[in-house]
Order: sequence, then C-alpha cells, then structure tokens
Amino acid sequence: MPRKTQPTKDSEWIAWAQKFNTDCTTNATALKLTTAQLQAMGILVYDAKTAYDANSVRGSRTHATVAAKNAAFKALRAHISALILTLVGNEAIPNELLDSLGLPTRIHTSHEPKPAPSHTPDLKVESGQHHVVDAYVSNPQHGQATTYARAPEEHSIAIRLKFEGEEGWREQHSSRLHTRLIFTDAEVGKRLSIQAAWTNARFEHGPWSDVVTVIIN
Repeated sequence: MPRKTQPTKDSEWIAWAQKFNTDCTTNATALKLTTAQLQAMGILVYDAKTAYDANSVRGSRTHATVAAKNAAFKALRAHISALILTLVGNEAIPNELLDSLGLPTRIHTSHEPKPAPSHTPDLKVESGQHHVVDAYVSNPQHGQATTYARAPEEHSIAIRLKFEGEEGWREQHSSRLHTRLIFTDAEVGKRLSIQAAWTNARFEHGPWSDVVTVIIN
C-alpha cells in the first residue's frame, strides 16, 4: 500500500487512523465493509489511541508504554494496509470514492503490466477460538507445499468467503501470506467456505485454490 496516503508522525498518524475509521463506518455500505471488519478496526483504533495517550504523558512514560504504543500501532497499520488492499481490489467500489477518502486508486502507470498469476496457491485454514479463522497460503514446489519467494506477478492474495446458504462470494485482499479473519457473535457456528488466489498489481486473479470449509468457533 502506498505510504504517501498516511502521515509519518505518530500524533498525525493516529488522528488519520481515527478519521479513516470514521470514514469507513460512514461509508460502510458503499465500501462493502462487513460489521466484523468495522468492529475489528474499531478495537484496534481504540487500543492504539489508548496506548498513544498513555505514552504521551512525559512523567509516566516508560519502556513498557513505548513498547505498548509501538505494538498497537504496528497491529493497526497492518490491519489498515490489508483493508485498503481489499478496498482498492474491489471493482464495485468506484475510483472516485477511493480518491475522496484519500486512498490509492486503480489508476495504473503506462509501464508494461505484469501478467495475471499462473500458480494456484495452497490454502490451509484453521478455525481458532474467539471467532477467529486463520488462512495461510503457500506455493507448491517440486510437489511439496513449501513457501518460497513469490513470482513478480504475485502481488497479493485474494481471499473469497461464503457462508453456507449464501449465493455470492465476498472478497478481500492481503499482502501477507497469513490472513486473520474475525467474525461476530452472530456468525459463530456457521459453516464458512474459503478460496484463495494470487493477484497481480492490477488485482487480476490467477487460478483459485480448492475450497476449504470450516466452522466458526
């Protein structure tokens, strides 16, 4: 995700993150955001702001408050980066809306584009406690599921999700090989189907993996 959209100074960045959270909540329908996505970001924003405020008091600043602030900021940055990839990769969201929120758009440069990925990723899924599902992708090599450096066209991962009984897939994107999915209380006990595919910088898919099904705990 381009860094130019975000301030680098802590005080300015946490204010930017709070506004981003508010903008996402206000435009949740147009941005195709789920309740679980908004709740997860809201918690991370609250934790980051709380840790920032605690660390801003000079008289009580310690190595522990610095470490807590840095950890909270790192978690929130990672979440926002993955969310922006998902928003930019969703062709149903117009560029004009992305631009109005100060986000990167799908306007591409004129250099030779990378082709769509040709590998099918191996997908492993673990359903943990507290409504969390972890999805791990890797590339097969010499017949074995091992992780190696991605090909140049493998810019990010697209994850497709669908609860049993739903007709359409929901899609989100991540630049990481490990994607953590967080669900709501109302979704506990539901059967979830997941697929993954590599995407290039223009969010063109390669072949989709086999479907993996889990139960939300």
